[in-house]
Amino acid sequence: MDNFPYSIEEHLAFSSRSHLRETYESPYGNVRFGRLLEFLDVVAGNTCFNHTGSSSTFVTASVDRVNFLKPVEVGDTIEFDAAICYVGNSSMNVEVDVKRRDSGSVTNTCSFTFVAVDEVGEKVDVPKVYPENRERERIFLRGFRRYQRITAQRLRPF
Repeated sequence: MDNFPYSIEEHLAFSSRSHLRETYESPYGNVRFGRLLEFLDVVAGNTCFNHTGSSSTFVTASVDRVNFLKPVEVGDTIEFDAAICYVGNSSMNVEVDVKRRDSGSVTNTCSFTFVAVDEVGEKVDVPKVYPENRERERIFLRGFRRYQRITAQRLRPF
């Protein structure tokens, strides 16, 4: 993802940090996805915090999609590129790409929806995002369509 005001980049260096290897390694020598998903949630939440700069709490409302494209090996150093794609009134849609640092190959992609709440759990408004170029417009539209789909599913009777 490109670098813009409502994005964040993080990385995990499994190859040089033994405590990360011990925490994340599966019996098969690759990274446990549950641990990775937990970190993805943290990265996406931090992206929301950076966007608002507020004292609001961000609650994970949904993990909208997770794509496993390639396994992450414990010897890899991986990067997380996260960006806010769409903002409703109090909700934010965040996409996260996981890439191998050495090759740049994408191993996972996912999308989260967060809701901003105050200290008593009431929803609070968050600043909007405004696409500043064609690529950002494309990402914004993808986030808007996801927002519409999730909202429609929530309103559908069982």
